[in-house]
Amino acid sequence: MISQQNKGRLVLIAIASMFFLPILLSWYLNFFTDFKKDAEGIQHGVLINPPIQLGTLYGFAIGQKDMQELQKKWTLVFFTENDCDKTCQEKLYKLRQIRLAIGKDREKVERLLVVNKSLDWSNFEEDYLDQKIIDVNSDSYQALNQVFSEYQGYSKNAIYLVDAYGSLIMKYPKDTEPKGIIKDIERLIRVAP
Repeated sequence: MISQQNKGRLVLIAIASMFFLPILLSWYLNFFTDFKKDAEGIQHGVLINPPIQLGTLYGFAIGQKDMQELQKKWTLVFFTENDCDKTCQEKLYKLRQIRLAIGKDREKVERLLVVNKSLDWSNFEEDYLDQKIIDVNSDSYQALNQVFSEYQGYSKNAIYLVDAYGSLIMKYPKDTEPKGIIKDIERLIRVAP
């Protein structure tokens, strides 16, 4: 028969092991096994590793003619060909809503549309004011288009994230949920403002 004192000690050891056993197990798995070998991470897009340096981006805002520097901003980039059709307009809307959903940090986020044609954007001024555009007449169009087309994972339907230092770091496939993009940007702004 176990005495009352030994019974108390066993209970204390059982309680202590409930706290220390998970710590020891995680330490062992982390340092002595391949437990995390194929872990992907928590991002919702495809991480571009190593990042591709784009340099300083310039674009003109809808309703304006002057080119503006997009330096020190997190920039969501997407491409369209020819006219801004329904798909293009859906992306314009989606990215505007993503930027607005970021809340107080939305001034740190920019949207950039790269289009292979010069278009009249006057119909878009009311809804997409301040949307940045690079078209075929822009000085940086050719260089930017070449860098993206040389990227092995390039897709004209994807959305790309450029960090505040001008590096292409993330690709979001066509069907990525906006919530995932918002979470990624919020996390990146917190970690590297």
